Amino acid sequence: MVPPIRRELTEEDKLFQAVMDRNVDALNAILKAGKVNVNAMKPVDMIQSTVLYVAALYPCIAIVQSLLAVPTIDVNLPNRIHKNATTPLMRSIEKGHLDTADVLIGRHDTMCNAVTDVRPTIVVDMSLASYNRAAIVPKLWPRLSPALRAKCMSEALKAKSFEVVAALIEVGCKFEVTYNNSDALLIAAVAKHVTIQGLVGLLLQDLPFLVVDDDDDIIADNPEYMGSWSAFVLPGLRVSDDVRKEVVIDTLLSHAMFHRVPRQILLEQFVYAKDIHGRTAFDTTETSVKEHLQRLFFFMQRYEFVPGPAAHVSATSVVRLAYDHGICHQVFHELADQLNVCLTLKQFRQ
Repeated sequence: MVPPIRRELTEEDKLFQAVMDRNVDALNAILKAGKVNVNAMKPVDMIQSTVLYVAALYPCIAIVQSLLAVPTIDVNLPNRIHKNATTPLMRSIEKGHLDTADVLIGRHDTMCNAVTDVRPTIVVDMSLASYNRAAIVPKLWPRLSPALRAKCMSEALKAKSFEVVAALIEVGCKFEVTYNNSDALLIAAVAKHVTIQGLVGLLLQDLPFLVVDDDDDIIADNPEYMGSWSAFVLPGLRVSDDVRKEVVIDTLLSHAMFHRVPRQILLEQFVYAKDIHGRTAFDTTETSVKEHLQRLFFFMQRYEFVPGPAAHVSATSVVRLAYDHGICHQVFHELADQLNVCLTLKQFRQ
């Protein structure tokens, strides 16, 4: 039997091999010779691929940079011709190679809005990925078309990739208070992934009250309140390690939306906002947040003024009625220690 004649390797074959071997020196030598077509395609794992497309598989930015330095390279192949294939950018996002994705996004000729026959948007790849893929969102977002931007949040939520959802919130993507056609609050799912500003944005989207333009009232109940603020103050809701709930509250209170609302009225709305069980935020929150709200809301950290006019006004004094939470706190704990049992509300009143 006559053995088959071995085909001599072409320059393109050698280039593909250098990329797959991650041999930067061999690759640069082939490119320097100037005899290779960097846009040549060949089947790799049954997909028509270019060398740049193959390079996107590997975390080797030096190879990618060498290929991109060739003036004639087409960074959108094979997708530009074969719609069942993706682009090097899509592939680098899918594999989580952030350096490669960043370089490609930074090129004006990269088609960031490319789609395939089976993937409606690049963000599908990110929504299926881990936090490292979410890190691509800020750079990719400005390059996406309005049509693809509109799909980003729904695709990420379908995959329950809340790191990506959080990143989308941070860049200004529109969102709903609940997600995936359920009563589940978005803030509960993404709180540990967003910044202070992200949390403020989530809370502003679902306030327990409305700021209204009314001659008699400046505040009105929000009939569509879903409970985001009530969920936020719960001890079980985790935030990022570099975020403190107290700072979020201070930032929220300082928002321009509330510039017409007197401070005490605004604080009252947040402190006494009720959850679905009728419990106030002040009663359900964790100790550190409760103490912070107390410092903000109560005069001298213990007196809560009774609504209404002053009880006495003269040339030398003004008398306001107030609840003394400090003495209530003191008496409660003294009686609890004396009884050495679980003190009930009835016992405390007696």
